[in-house]
Amino acid sequence: IAKAAIPFYGKQDTQYVSILINHYLYEEKFDLASQYLDQAINDNPQNAEFCNLKGNLVEKQQSIEEALPYFKKAVDLDPNNSKAQFDLGRYYYNKAVKIRDEKVDLTGDALAKLVNPLYEQALPYLEKAYELDKNNLDAKNALRSIYYQLGNEAKLNAIENN
Repeated sequence: IAKAAIPFYGKQDTQYVSILINHYLYEEKFDLASQYLDQAINDNPQNAEFCNLKGNLVEKQQSIEEALPYFKKAVDLDPNNSKAQFDLGRYYYNKAVKIRDEKVDLTGDALAKLVNPLYEQALPYLEKAYELDKNNLDAKNALRSIYYQLGNEAKLNAIENN
């Protein structure tokens, strides 16, 4: 039904293309999902959700590095899109975690010099994501970890009591 509705209502009502894209993603038909998503972005270039979804698809098919421009654009298009804020913050947070996991020989200040700037980059996006969606437990857990790593006891206590 959604596929049939797209030619008639697709540009005015994005729900049909969203349903179809999510269906193809669920079935792991990534090429079809990408095809419809690219057309949806072309038809709705200011739609942050489509842009962020494209980032998620690119991340699945290629890498999070390749997805980064889509996450950034989605946040630029709609700073109040909690999913886009989360995905952009997740990018920086995961980069820091990866360094921590790979650099097991580093500790203390040497490790902090590498990961703390990434935690600082992740922080505003994850805080905004959590502010917009208090049910996002992934954002809350990442914030807990960042506050702990950065030694921000006040914010750690505040989020624990939220």
